Amino acid sequence: GRLVVLDRRTDRIVRGGENISPAEVEAVLHEHPAVEDAAVVARRDDTFGQVPVAAVVLRARADPGDEALTAHCRSALAGFKIPVAFIRYERLPRTSGGKLQRAALRDAIERDATERRATERDAPRQQRHLDRPDGVRIVWRSVGSGPVRVVLLHGTLSTAAQMIGLARDLAASGELTVHSIDR
Repeated sequence: GRLVVLDRRTDRIVRGGENISPAEVEAVLHEHPAVEDAAVVARRDDTFGQVPVAAVVLRARADPGDEALTAHCRSALAGFKIPVAFIRYERLPRTSGGKLQRAALRDAIERDATERRATERDAPRQQRHLDRPDGVRIVWRSVGSGPVRVVLLHGTLSTAAQMIGLARDLAASGELTVHSIDR
């Protein structure tokens, strides 16, 4: 004689303690002229627990790119509600009555993310280097594809001037985005 509701419990996304309603993000995405249909689900994340990911169906011959969709969302949503990825689909999984099948979509997105992580993990490590004018060779390895981001932390074994010089040299190579953090 008890009723237990299981489906809607998983709709809400909790990103680092902040609650996100998928319907709110979907409403903003539907306002974009290139988006025909949209759904937002949670994807597991090591840092935040969950992050929002948008599945979008675009109108014919329209693809505004992730940057434009992010900018559109940023104009109406708080930063933590903006999807971390926009995945394009031909159509979204729906029941015969037209209701979105969030569990099927969530499973597909998790499967894709797991496959992508496995591909990146198995990708050969590419060694790159930078020869500084003072004769020091800086070597790093990257995994997978995409831009390389480096974070330099100022510690007790370097001075701020040394760290800034290293950051400038690395950024000048054009292959890296360098973030230099001073204590």
